[in-house]
Amino acid sequence: MKKILRAESKAAKVQSESLPVMKEEKIFSASVAVAIIAAILALNVLLFILASTFNLYIYSPEETDLSLTGATDSLFSEAIEKKKTVEIFFCASEDEVEDFDTGSYVLETVRNFQQRYPDFIKINFLNLITMRDKDGNSVDLDKYTEENEIITRGSVIFECVESGKFKLVTDYTTSSGYSDFYTLNSEGSAISYDGEEYVAAMIAWVLRDEQKKAYFTITHSEQVDPSFAKLLTIAGYESDTVNLREAPVPEDADLLIISNPKNDFETSVDGIATTEIGRIKSYLERGGNLYVCLDPYVKKLYSLEAMLAEYGLAISETEVDGEVIRDIVRDPVNAITTNGYTLVADHADGEIATAIKENMDKYSDNDVIIREAGALALSGAAEAILVSSSYSTCENGGVVTRTEGNFPLAAYSSVPAGDGKEGRIFFASSVYMTVASALVTNGYANKDFVYSVFENVFGVTSLPYGCRSVLYETSTLENLTMSTAHLYTAIVLAVPAVIGITGAVIIIRRKNR
Repeated sequence: MKKILRAESKAAKVQSESLPVMKEEKIFSASVAVAIIAAILALNVLLFILASTFNLYIYSPEETDLSLTGATDSLFSEAIEKKKTVEIFFCASEDEVEDFDTGSYVLETVRNFQQRYPDFIKINFLNLITMRDKDGNSVDLDKYTEENEIITRGSVIFECVESGKFKLVTDYTTSSGYSDFYTLNSEGSAISYDGEEYVAAMIAWVLRDEQKKAYFTITHSEQVDPSFAKLLTIAGYESDTVNLREAPVPEDADLLIISNPKNDFETSVDGIATTEIGRIKSYLERGGNLYVCLDPYVKKLYSLEAMLAEYGLAISETEVDGEVIRDIVRDPVNAITTNGYTLVADHADGEIATAIKENMDKYSDNDVIIREAGALALSGAAEAILVSSSYSTCENGGVVTRTEGNFPLAAYSSVPAGDGKEGRIFFASSVYMTVASALVTNGYANKDFVYSVFENVFGVTSLPYGCRSVLYETSTLENLTMSTAHLYTAIVLAVPAVIGITGAVIIIRRKNR
């Protein structure tokens, strides 16, 4: 009996001595779990700070992401048949470009082009110090620069060997280099790599006999997304700005762009040609082209909208309780957001709309997305290009104003001009025809739609339809319907919740051991 008591006493003593050790282990385990969770949170914060602080934040695409789609075969077929050659110069050694984070992707894309079109595309590398290429041949770099242009180690030069026409691409925007081959958001972070499209566009640029010229109006707080300005370059336009208060639309203008202004344009009672409105009308009446996007939530721009109404283009309005309000299109069925204001548009039945749809169908089965659009009221020569579905209504501030559906969302109008010419206007009452989140997506075809507008309304050719962009951010639109949007939202909300719950369970279980 004494032996048993002594054994129990000894066991109790051992257990008593082990309690502080077990308690220390629990505290240590709980601390480790908390530290891991804190590290994960800190890493996410760090990545966000890096993306927000530095001009260009890149992740590495998979090698397969950089493969070509083959969409450029028809774009280059004529030049290849004529046995033309395009030489692409990187202004650094091959090893240097390969070691350059952003440049290595561009080089890989160019190599893919060279492999696909071996007799058409040539690759070369320049030494900026010795001014010689990879084969030791002397290169006159001065011929590739104009006023205020410089060549850096991050520059890329495209040149048609037969004509000598060239295009210098130098990153003047970021410190990371090669930003022209990427789409940047407003913070300067890359949201996509557009190498296939941009390389194809620059090759097409040097093959053209001449470039078109586009001008953006200024001094009205216009909102111009950098991705839309880049899209113009890809379409073959050189772009500039014009202050219509001080000068008329330049004679070389092939396109005038009014992008989401907040303030009205100058006019006068007699509509004299030296006012801003008068100068726009004079430009149209000599066969000019006008691209207009208006935000329907901005206060009415009476002079500009009165001019557009003369050509049959207006934003629909309804009087409610003595107040005139805009008719904003809402579609509860063909929307990708729960409020119904971001919706999938249909193509209209008119001649231009049909031509645009047929052109887009060659390269994509995707639809056009549009957000918070004002319904258009069309008359005269104007015809719809995009329309909402028959399920759509018009609502503003919770007030339902119209219920008949099939509202015009984007339209075209012609303006009679002399010598058998005509001016042409594209009009959309939504910012979604100019913003990056709509133009850069594999889910919708907004970019190809804008290209088709350029081609079928303004007569632009040699456009890089159907090229793939490598998306980086989830903020770019995916191909969602209302049902998949709910699932997508649930998943997005569930991920942080699962992480939080898992961390809490780990801590509680370790504390209770």
